[in-house]
This record gives sequence, C-alpha cells and structure tokens, in this order.
Amino acid sequence: MHFSLQSPVAAGTEPPPPPAPVSLQTPQVPEVPGFARAVEFSRRALESKSLDELYYILTNDVRVLIDFDQALLILHAGGRSRLVATNNQLQLNDRSRFVKIADQLADELKEFRRALLLSEQTIHDPRPIDGLPESIRETFSSFMAYAGSRHIFVVPLIHQELVVGHLIFQFIGEKIPKESDATQFLKLSNFLAAALTEKMLLKNKPDLLSFIVHREGNHHSLPDRWKRLIPAGALLLVGLIALLLFPMGFDVGGEAEISCRDPQMAFPSVDGIIGEVLVREGDPVKRGQVLARLDSEELNIETLRLNAEHGILSEEMNRVSLEAGEDPASLAEKKVLELRREAVSNDLRYAHWKARALEIRSPCDGIVVTRDVASLAGKRVKAGEPFCELINPADLVAFIYVPEDRIDSVKTGQPARIYLNSNPTSGLEAQVEDLAPMTEFRPRSGNVCRVRCSFATIPGDLKIGMKGIGKIRSQDTSLWDILTDRFTNRWNQLSLHF
Repeated sequence: MHFSLQSPVAAGTEPPPPPAPVSLQTPQVPEVPGFARAVEFSRRALESKSLDELYYILTNDVRVLIDFDQALLILHAGGRSRLVATNNQLQLNDRSRFVKIADQLADELKEFRRALLLSEQTIHDPRPIDGLPESIRETFSSFMAYAGSRHIFVVPLIHQELVVGHLIFQFIGEKIPKESDATQFLKLSNFLAAALTEKMLLKNKPDLLSFIVHREGNHHSLPDRWKRLIPAGALLLVGLIALLLFPMGFDVGGEAEISCRDPQMAFPSVDGIIGEVLVREGDPVKRGQVLARLDSEELNIETLRLNAEHGILSEEMNRVSLEAGEDPASLAEKKVLELRREAVSNDLRYAHWKARALEIRSPCDGIVVTRDVASLAGKRVKAGEPFCELINPADLVAFIYVPEDRIDSVKTGQPARIYLNSNPTSGLEAQVEDLAPMTEFRPRSGNVCRVRCSFATIPGDLKIGMKGIGKIRSQDTSLWDILTDRFTNRWNQLSLHF
C-alpha cells in the first residue's frame, strides 16, 4: 500500500500535484507484526452471533488494528445505502444532521471500489484527483468540514464483486494510520465483507439456517476415534471449570500520565507591574529565591507624595498650635489635622511595607515549569495572582485512569507498573497511593477513576505530562466472577433499549 498526503507549499515554489488515492498491493505472505491480532479479529467477525454484534466489532473492536478517533460503517443493501453504526453511539438518531450527511455520503459511495486516504488539505485542493469523482469529493468535503476531521481512511467492503459497504475512519488530529496497519486491514476487508453478507442474509432469511443445521435423523454415529476423545474432552472441561472458578490475580489498568503530587505557585504579595523576570522555564530554584521584581516607580512616586503630604500636615499643626491658644475652634482644627496626619502616616507605613514586598520569591525548592515566563515582564498583576508554577522532581507521581466498572478491584497499597510511551518495553515499579473521591470523563475511555501511584525509584529522565499504560495487580478473584460482572454490565446497558 502506498500513502501520499499533500504537504504545505513553501512560498515561491511550484505546488505539488494532488496526492494519489490509496493503492493496494497484496503481498503473498503477511509480515506485519500484528498478524496474530488480525487473525483473531477476523475470527471474531466471522463468528459473531448477530448483525448488531458485527456492527459493534467493526466500529469499536477494530481499534486493535487501527488507532482512529471515529469509525463509521455504511451499508449498501436492499437498494438503499445508509449509515448503520458508529463507534460512539449505541443507537443512531436518524433526524440528526450528522446521520443525514453520512447518508448522503453513503449514496455517493454506492459503487465506489477504491481504498482512499484523504487529508483536509487534499480535499479542498481545486485540482482533480485521479479516480475520485467530483461529486464524491464534494460530499467528502462537506462531511469532513462538519465532523472536524483532518484525515479520513475509506475502506470498501467487497464480496463476490459486489460492494457490500464501506468503513470510514476519521482522524481529528494530525495522526494518520500507519502504512503497515492500513495494508494489513485492507487484506482483511474481503473477510469482513463476507461476514457482513452472511449476517445480513441470516437476518433477512432465517430459514437459510435449515441448510446448515443437520435435520433430526440425518446424523450418524461418531467414529471410534472420536469416541476415544470423549474422556479427554471431559478432562478438558473439568480443567476449564477449575480455571474459571480458581481465584487468581489479575491486572487492572488504563491510560497513565505523569504528574506532580503537590505543584506550587509563586505569586506577588502586592499589586504592581512586573519589572524584571530573573528565571526561565526549566530553571532549578531554591526556597526563598527571588524569581521576579515588581517595578518600584509607581511606589516611589506614591511614597514621595505621602511624605510631602505628611510634612504639610505637620507644618499646619505647628502653625495652629502657635496661633490657637485656648480657642476651641482652633483646638478642633488641630485635632482634625492630627487625625489626617495619622492617616497619612499609616499610608506611608503601608507604602514602606510594599517597598519591601516587591520581590516575588519561590515558595519551595523545585523547577520552573511555566512556559514563556520571561514574557510576563511588563504585565500588571494583583496580589495573590499566580506568577509561575514550580514542581519538585522528587514529588512526581503517576495517575492511572481505571474504568469505573473495574475500580472495585483496586485498593490502596497494591503494586503497579507504568509503561511509558517513551520506553514501552520497561515498566516502572509503583504502588497505589490513593484513589480519587469521584469519577471523571475522558474522551477515549469514558467514565474513569483517577488512581494515584507513587514510584519506588524516580528515573532522572521522567517528565511531567508523559503518557503510557498503567497496570495494577488486583486482589485475587476468579475468572468466572470477572466474566459475570462484565456480562451483567453489558446486559444492563443493552436492557435500556428493550
């Protein structure tokens, strides 16, 4: 398979031709690393029990082969082309605009047989694309604009020379499917089309099962060699039952992210304008170290004004004291001047205190992690407003986002391992420290519970924001209990639609 995506054109250069659609090359022997996963996925699709289960496998479980943001399954059957399933909706709303646009795209793709990888830049390029009709291109453009997709991967499902349907994978960000993953998936498309055709036929014509299931009286006795396998099968069944009921440890996990246990914020003690920033992102600092200074010009002017006002009030008091004598009116004026001078004295003392608080100091030992902190020079800030964030590398922890249906197996003190994307083959030893008191929603995982884990030893190259996978060794339980819980959860979800 060959992918070609249009890149931005540099100023003054000739724009490149529009990218060619995906071309399919079928090697004789599969050599992709995920071949075993592809075989298992094909087996599940072919052995699915119903058309709805196959829809779910093709739009959700297909993520084991291709990392996408949204998957759509379009079906061409009974003279009608329509959207039948997506990975994020259990039931489609036929009146929604998204479904209407997808159905319009389905009509255009009815006889389209080519696999395509299109980018947002390519689809808006005015030049024609070889093999892509203009009507389909315009429909793709409207669909991508509405869905917010940057790239789409279109896979036709063809069985017996008939276009049964199309799988469309959307990619919101900059990622696109790997060439090896896309090649491998295109090899499976004929199997998936066959499974889709079979399930549609059996749903519309249940009587066809009579041609597959043996009728009563037509079966024959088992050969002797099969009869000898009955004891072995019984032993295997007993072993399987024991495996289901015997308690054992299981790993519970989810997406992991490196964070800081207790990030600190440095902030000014008084209002003012930041005059000088003394640190940059990534600088190590000590507790009490000066990070920045506020401009003192406004404060100096205010102090001079207060000093002058204080002096004037003092002169007025001296004058009134010399001229007043025992005159009650003069004594009252003196008292007013005295109160005004006391208020100015208080303002002056406050100004002197502000002059000593113009420095923004670090509240702890750590590292400055605020981006472009030097650009804050000249900004007016208020007392208590955050200036920059600091972290202590010794306080790094890992947050594992465990799905809510498995959080009951996680307890404080359980061992865990963190496999970061930067080094996926080596796990970091950790231990469950505590669990968040409430769940939260994450786009790809749904409702999850945040589990904080502390490291036994913190590597020197560990950085905040690193992502990966976390696995927690849960308490011993039986495989039967796990399967029962998951089946019950799925049943409860499906029962809402009955």
